[in-house]
Order: sequence, then C-alpha cells, then structure tokens
Amino acid sequence: MSDTLGQCCKREKWDDVRRLIEEGCNVDEPFSNAQYVPLHYVAKHGLVDIAGMLIERGCNVNAIAKDMSTPLHLSVKYHRKDMSLLLVSSGADILALNQDDETPFFEAPWHSMVFPCLVAPAHAKIAASIQASVDLQSSNLSLRHQVTSLQRRIAEWQARAFDTRTRLLDSVKHREAIEEHIVELNQTICVTEGHIATHDAALAALRLDQATCESLVVETAQATIDKQEEYHARCNELVAVKRDVALVDAELSVVRTHIQDKCETVACIAKLVANERLHEHSSRALRILCRDADMRRKLVQNDLIPTLLVGLDRYPKHVTIQMDGVATLCHMIAATGTFPAVHMQRMVYTVSSALVVLRSAVAVDYATDTTLAALDAFVQFAVDAAVGTSSLSATLNLIRAM
Repeated sequence: MSDTLGQCCKREKWDDVRRLIEEGCNVDEPFSNAQYVPLHYVAKHGLVDIAGMLIERGCNVNAIAKDMSTPLHLSVKYHRKDMSLLLVSSGADILALNQDDETPFFEAPWHSMVFPCLVAPAHAKIAASIQASVDLQSSNLSLRHQVTSLQRRIAEWQARAFDTRTRLLDSVKHREAIEEHIVELNQTICVTEGHIATHDAALAALRLDQATCESLVVETAQATIDKQEEYHARCNELVAVKRDVALVDAELSVVRTHIQDKCETVACIAKLVANERLHEHSSRALRILCRDADMRRKLVQNDLIPTLLVGLDRYPKHVTIQMDGVATLCHMIAATGTFPAVHMQRMVYTVSSALVVLRSAVAVDYATDTTLAALDAFVQFAVDAAVGTSSLSATLNLIRAM
C-alpha cells in the first residue's frame, strides 16, 4: 500500500511528494495528530519549489492545524525567509492567531525575518508607487500644456467663425426680408386687382338686382297675402289639435283610474291568504297578471313577493298554490333579472320546500322542460346573488331528482 501525501511529507520523502502532487492527489488533506496539511511540513522545512507546486494546485495557504497554527507560523518559527516571502506574497494571513494568540511574526527577528518579509516588499511597493505617481504627474503636465494650447487655438478659430457666421446670417436675413417684402407687394397688387374686379362685378350685380328686387316686391306682396291665409288655417288646425289633446288627457285619466282600481283589487288579494280556496284562485290570477310588465311592476309595489311567500309557507301541502307560487317567482326573476335581497334567503328555503311537495305529487307532472329551465335559471341567479351553497344544495338535489 503506497503512502499518502501527508505521510510522505512527514517522513520527508520529497521526491515521492513531488510525484504525488503531479499525479493530482489532495493537497489539503490533514495528517497526524497535529492535523498538519502538506503545506505545514513543506513550510517547516523551507522547500520553496514544493510549496510553489502546492500553491499552483490551489492549496489553502491559511490552513489551520490542531494548535491553530498556519504554514506561515511554522515558516517564520524555523526562520525560512524565502518560504515566508512566498507565503506572504501568495496571500497568507500575517495576523492569524495560534492557540497562544500569537501572530506568525510575533517573536521573529527583525533583520532576518520581519524586515525582508514584511517591510522590504512594502518599501518596494511604496517606491514603485511614488515613481509611478511622478511619471503620471509629468505626463499630465505635458498633456495639460498641449490641451491649453489647443484650447487657445480652438477659441481663436471659434471667434473667427462666429464673426464670419454672424456676417453671413445678417446677409441672409437681409436678403430674406427683401424677398418677403417683394412677395407681400405682389400679394397686395393681386389683392387690389381682385378687389377692383369684385367691385366691378358687384356694381353690375347691383344693377341686375335692382330689376330683380322690383319684381320681387310685387311677388312678396302676393306671398304675404298667401301667408296670412295659411296662418289663419294653421291657427284653426292648432285649435283642433288642442281639442284632441284634451280628449286624450280625459281618456288617460280614465285609464289611470282603471289601473288604480286593478291595483287596489290586487292589494285586496293579499288579504285572501286566510282562506285556502280563495288563495288558490288569487295565486292563479297573480301568475297570469305577472306576465305583463306594467302589471308586474305595480304588483311588486303592492307587496306581491311577501304575499306569495306567506301563502307558500301557510299552505305547504297545497300542490296548486305551491306550483303557481314557484312559477310566479321564477318568472319574475327571468323577466326582471333581479330580486329583492331582503327576501332572497327566505325564497330559497320556500322554493326548496315547494319542490319537495311538487315532486311527491301524483296529480301533476311538474318536471317539464320549461319548469326545469326556469328552476335552473333561479338557481343560477341565487348563486350569482351570493346565497350560500349549503342553502342551495337541497334545491339542486331536488332538480336533479326530477
């Protein structure tokens, strides 16, 4: 069984370490009780070439061992200057703390470790930065002189161009003004000539109109006489129309009185609920009257809906009353598309009870296509009116059973 990369590093088999790294083994695998990764061993022994191979393959330069030490701790501890420079330049954390809360350079000698590893690279970077700043300032100064010279030349050319453009625009405007004045004069001449021709034509027309007016005066006199006669005839017609209007108003009054009598009669029907036989006939009469839109409106105004609901609730076993009442309610919804919300819930329960009676009745066959279509329309209206589904479930079941 071959050794792992960590075992080879601990046993200092550096040729095997190079071979295993090139073969692509795990470069961050911890080994031994100290939990060192291969970079810990390499940093400890200062093998810069192997460390470079590990870093190229993406090893963690800040890997932490069991004692919280990093490869940089070991490199500085064993005075591996080149290794420390490589680790610092590769991103090693110089402020990482071990289990004793010590940074890598905590007790490192100044001249052999701290200065070459930390201070000297910083000095080099600062010097390079200063030189780059000086070069940049020198370049900026040269460019600024060039820009100033170009701006001065541009300003001179702009001033010359402005003067030339101003003179050119003045000449163009003067020429345009002259051309506009010429056009206006030509238009004025044309208008004047037109006015002269118009005046001549008007004068000729006036002479012609003089003769025409003289003949019109004669015709107007005759027309005036004719209009007077026509006016008297229209006055006579107006008197006749007013007389006819008075007759129509009298007839309308009679019709209104007749309708009022009918509505009072319907209001009396609501008082017949106490007698079953009379209420049966009144239900049939209301069903017939509701087919007329005007009568339906007047019946609703005279509490038709409460009367129907009271009769249906009072005589739940009377098939004819239940059939006429349900038919009248469904017809009202189909004809008007609306129903008073205050009676909606009560109507749902009343219709449901009536359907139970009509389904069990053997004297009549209520399950016709017309009645079922009316009941479907009623259920759809109740659903649109937001009546609870639980309230409509009994009605739906009865319709399906029919």
